[in-house]
Amino acid sequence: MIKTSPGGGCIRVYIPFKARGAKSRLSTILKDDERQLFATLMLEDVIRSLKSSAVDEIILLSTSEEGIGAIESSHGIECLIDDRDLNSAINSILKNETDPVMVVMSDLPLIGSSEIDEMLDFREDLVIAPGIGGGTNILVVRSPEHFRVDYYGNSLQDHINIARKHGLSFRIYYSFLAAVDIDEEADLVELLIHGDGTAAASYLRTLGVSLSVNQGRVTVKREV
Repeated sequence: MIKTSPGGGCIRVYIPFKARGAKSRLSTILKDDERQLFATLMLEDVIRSLKSSAVDEIILLSTSEEGIGAIESSHGIECLIDDRDLNSAINSILKNETDPVMVVMSDLPLIGSSEIDEMLDFREDLVIAPGIGGGTNILVVRSPEHFRVDYYGNSLQDHINIARKHGLSFRIYYSFLAAVDIDEEADLVELLIHGDGTAAASYLRTLGVSLSVNQGRVTVKREV
């Protein structure tokens, strides 16, 4: 069955992903090969949530073919290779799309299908799920030909400004589960607390990564 968004058109989701050199800021607790597998497992958690939601098509946007063959075959999704920077790659997609587009970051293992569907239910031209610290974790763009992305830095405010410049209506979707992107060691705390049932959290536990309380503050530790 083909689903349509409230504003009309099918929903196509793009997930930017980079396997090589993934999550370098987690090097304080994970080795190189562990970080690559961890990044892949977070991606798979995101894909599973999307496949349980009302989206029509999922496309993996990767900088290279490395490490994505198994993901394509096991999840039955398409992959688009583009080695340009994130902004250039996404803006090229928006320029050529006519139906609504959703962009979901690959390091959001806590999101579920309910968060995705809630964002799709809104009728604004642009729906933004911000990350902690002012980033943009999820975008729904209903008129892709009239919008461009500007990731990095305070991209939440940048995207609001772009929407205003082009006369687009927008909504900020505040969700804790959508806001937690896993970039640094401290972020693993939220994953271990709230991520039961995710492949990413399960993998951390197999590595001996667990919660620790130090002077009243919750951190993570790894058993040697």
